[in-house]
Amino acid sequence: MRVRPLTNEGIPKNVLDMLVNRFKGREVPAAYRILARNPALLMKFAEFRDEIMVNGKIDPILKEKIAIKVSTVNECNPCYISHKKKLEMSGRSENWENEKERVALRFAELLR
Repeated sequence: MRVRPLTNEGIPKNVLDMLVNRFKGREVPAAYRILARNPALLMKFAEFRDEIMVNGKIDPILKEKIAIKVSTVNECNPCYISHKKKLEMSGRSENWENEKERVALRFAELLR
């Protein structure tokens, strides 16, 4: 069964306000609209995502490339689309350009 993303009208106002603020005028990704069905889970996911994607010492572009690979391995199309858009907005592509990136790709593949 496929879970469909909520429209703005279906998302509680406080959650929608948080999402609109979080994405600052960009389209709210489908994954967040799906998680909005359970606001508490959405908030925990946002915390978890920020800990991985915002904090830490790994280059943000490499993090996005790893997220794309993990999304592909897990067959999570909403996540794939979201991370690919973010990478494209930075002017980069999915291509793994150096040895450091290729090692990260191989590691992500082994996490199946």
